[in-house]
Amino acid sequence: RGRIKFQAENIEFIAKGNDNQNGVITLKSNERIQIESKNVEVNAGTMAKFFSSGTCKIVGNAILDLYGGLAACATGAAKIKKSKYASTAETENN
Repeated sequence: RGRIKFQAENIEFIAKGNDNQNGVITLKSNERIQIESKNVEVNAGTMAKFFSSGTCKIVGNAILDLYGGLAACATGAAKIKKSKYASTAETENN
């Protein structure tokens, strides 16, 4: 029991592996992982994924910009009736 606090001018956590099984940093919590900062940046070389088995919210109180070379959006209704405007990704995946 207790608390661990890291405090410094800069803090880096680095994991380097020789294959795609190692070089992983895992954060687990039974309640919440909270990130507070003036700016938060997530950069992924291959894929960035946000998943929730419940509700997933993306909120931009002032402005929300979403950009993508190809954007595919679907709801539960899309599983029943596909869009009449097939996208390249939809054509490739089916």
